[in-house]
Amino acid sequence: MKRLRHHEHAYRSIAKSISYRIIISIVLFLITYALTGSLDKALQLTGWTAIISTLIYYLHERVWAHISWGRTNQHK
Repeated sequence: MKRLRHHEHAYRSIAKSISYRIIISIVLFLITYALTGSLDKALQLTGWTAIISTLIYYLHERVWAHISWGRTNQHK
């Protein structure tokens, strides 16, 4: 029986990283603005956090794409 190999393309990880970052950035901006009352501080913190966190999340996804633990192969 032929075994199927599961592979997640980098484009999928990029799309997931972007969609996740958009949601988290909105939440972070709202919380930061509510706590500081400063639009400038909220925008700065949200911007830097978005850049750094997106990179970290992408790298994290790429590492997990190579780990087979918890995956199952399904045949069509």
